[in-house]
Amino acid sequence: MNEPGLPGRIGLGVALRDGQGKVLVGNTALMAALPSLVPDELEWNTSPVQDPYCTAVYDFTHW
Repeated sequence: MNEPGLPGRIGLGVALRDGQGKVLVGNTALMAALPSLVPDELEWNTSPVQDPYCTAVYDFTHW
């Protein structure tokens, strides 16, 4: 994802399965909401994970 005003290429971590291993279906809602989340929610969801392809990684696994 490369958006104006953001620090280069960013990565978003999202949960694909719940605690019991069932596939989560809400990711489509997250994808639809991304334009309104970026960049407002990013500062609160930084991730310690590093990705060689991204300038920064953000954690949305709890979303």
